[in-house]
Amino acid sequence: MTVADKLTASRIIIAPIFYALIFITGGRALPALIILWVLFLFAELTDALDGAAARRMKEVSDFGKLFDPFADTLMHIIFFFTFTQFGILNPIPFLIILIRESSVQFLRNLMLKKKGIAQGARWLGKTKTVSYFLTCVVTMVSLTMQQFGYPSLAGGFSLAANILFVIAALLSIISFIDYFRVYKRA
Repeated sequence: MTVADKLTASRIIIAPIFYALIFITGGRALPALIILWVLFLFAELTDALDGAAARRMKEVSDFGKLFDPFADTLMHIIFFFTFTQFGILNPIPFLIILIRESSVQFLRNLMLKKKGIAQGARWLGKTKTVSYFLTCVVTMVSLTMQQFGYPSLAGGFSLAANILFVIAALLSIISFIDYFRVYKRA
């Protein structure tokens, strides 16, 4: 595995640890909340660094083109599942995103099998990922405000997170249409 692939793999390891920690602690204890923030920020940072590392070291590969979006999807699905389970995010956008992510993974598999094309992330897919990141950040702030005893601030951030979540779901649909068009052209 290349350095970029190891950075990508770290997200697959971090996301379930994040879920387990928040499930066990409820994010209530300050040390747990700090660890959750560190895990979240490290996971998101590796998403930014793995592609740059692959390009800088000239290790861009078909495997990396598929592994990176898979790890991103798994990470964000686990984050969103966690936040919906704790009642911070609405489950309807989560279901839309889950269906979109599964469908894009299916299209990527079809393109690879039928056309031999390892379809990497596209511009709209990257925009969608930024919206996922912003949704997660605002949700984490809401969780933090809730745990520090600021329910009105937590509620405001929760509302903002849910608005961003709906936007993310809409962007995910638009991005899926883009991937589908690429598949049809191929």
